[in-house]
Amino acid sequence: MQTRPLVLWLVLAGVAALHFWQDQAGRRKAVAFAHEWGFDVRKPAYVEQVALEPSSDTAVGVMADAAVGDEVSPVRWNDLDAAERAAWMDALVRRGEMLEAAHALALSTVAANPGLAFHAYRVGQLAYLSARRRGGEALMAERAKWLGPLRRASRLAPGVDGVWSFLGAALIETWPLLPKDEREAGRGVLKRAFLDPEFARGVFVPVAAELGVAEAVGLVPEVPGPLAAAQAEVARVGNAEAAAALRARWERAETKARAADLAMLEERARMGDDDGLRAGCQTFVAIHTPRELDGPEGRRQAARVLSLWPQDRPGNWRGDGRAELLRYLLDGRSDGVDKAAVARAAEALVGVPEADRARLALLSGNRYGWERVVRESKTVGSLEWTTFFAELARAELAAGRSREAAEALGHIAPRARTECAVLLERRAWAEAAGDEADAEEAGRLLAAARSASVGPEAWSTVWSLPICVDPRADKGAELRISLRAAAQGLLAWEVNGGRRGTFVVGPEGASVGVPLDGLQGVAVVSLPILAGPRPAIVSASRRAATAAPATSARVAEVAGMERLNSTSP
Repeated sequence: MQTRPLVLWLVLAGVAALHFWQDQAGRRKAVAFAHEWGFDVRKPAYVEQVALEPSSDTAVGVMADAAVGDEVSPVRWNDLDAAERAAWMDALVRRGEMLEAAHALALSTVAANPGLAFHAYRVGQLAYLSARRRGGEALMAERAKWLGPLRRASRLAPGVDGVWSFLGAALIETWPLLPKDEREAGRGVLKRAFLDPEFARGVFVPVAAELGVAEAVGLVPEVPGPLAAAQAEVARVGNAEAAAALRARWERAETKARAADLAMLEERARMGDDDGLRAGCQTFVAIHTPRELDGPEGRRQAARVLSLWPQDRPGNWRGDGRAELLRYLLDGRSDGVDKAAVARAAEALVGVPEADRARLALLSGNRYGWERVVRESKTVGSLEWTTFFAELARAELAAGRSREAAEALGHIAPRARTECAVLLERRAWAEAAGDEADAEEAGRLLAAARSASVGPEAWSTVWSLPICVDPRADKGAELRISLRAAAQGLLAWEVNGGRRGTFVVGPEGASVGVPLDGLQGVAVVSLPILAGPRPAIVSASRRAATAAPATSARVAEVAGMERLNSTSP
């Protein structure tokens, strides 16, 4: 009876020894492949990884991955030494033979572990890349060798974008050769692959060339990243109609995504999850650029994210998400902002210019803070301080401190005292002080600033125009711009760097009205071109508001969709 445990232990030891021998044999096979094809010289990190993998099949898979990289990734020749260049040249000469050997190597991993999607993925990739080197006939004759494994990998790992992207790219590359039933199935693959913005960025135009622009646009899911990537691609090739349709869908998807992500941040705050909230706020600003979708709701969301942001470690004024939000809000969008949130964010940031530090302290209600910055600064009185002292004068006057408001105006550089924003505060102070002469003088200068031309000749080469806005005289007014182009183009209109909308312009012409309500001082209006040729500004003038022109994103989308089938990508 006592011999039975001994026999059992001997059997287990034998199994373990066999497994160890097989594992080592597999790893030796991977290393031999690496040596045969120069990977030990060209990509030594892959060979080192072989010894670190938990099993021999994943170790072999590492070298299969290295072989795929040889075919699909560029080589930086200037970074190579003489031995590496020689190894690469030899590998290039024998690339087709190497891919076939790598495919055979990858097949052994599937035999060893058929349930791992990574192995099926590499088999499909290598079969496809090997056949592609031999032309279209080989691709079709051997499509079972690459299509089957890639589909299997997509079933085993449906959430891995890379699998769908490679399969989608392979299908669209062979689309004219595929039977009808495989094309039908391929449309589903492409729709899933378009969830990856990188796939949309790299393959949308070829998909549109094979399926038609309208069908390609219809395959892009209602997700901001893929829609933006596809829009950028069709804009790059000048298809304004498709870009307009995609832009309109992006705006709806982005609006929905921002609301959902903000709700998630609110939930994290409610649960007291500071770490999750901090990471979520950083991600929100990174993927939802505040200036890209400007408007009342966008400003409210930006202010709320800033308010939710927990006390954080220091950040840089040029790269931190909180700084991005603060710069956006300081650009004429600070009404109703949470003062404590501004103070908290400003305190955590380093590298903030002095004038901006003073503005942030003023916005947060920290009188001691801005007084200290002003007192210690050696640049007070220069032009960079104009905005701060104009805002300070407004704040002092609103608090009933007329003398302090006059002092703030007195600190403004002489060359800046006839600027639009300064004249507004000077007029307000003079009226409050009962100085009719100064109020009249400020009003006269302000009217002269407002009367500056806004016509086609006044716009910069990048289609930007600073315009003086008096909230009193421009109440209910708009800047009306009419344009015409030789061919369809998609333009955006922006105010102070914030995108407010888009519109299509063509030979029939188009116009857009930029509302001046809610603006004061100098507002910068811009008309960036998103797709198509550069149109001409026919006229631009300041006038009382009229009914909104048909330039909304929805109109642009409809106009674009009507012409998608008849346009090239």
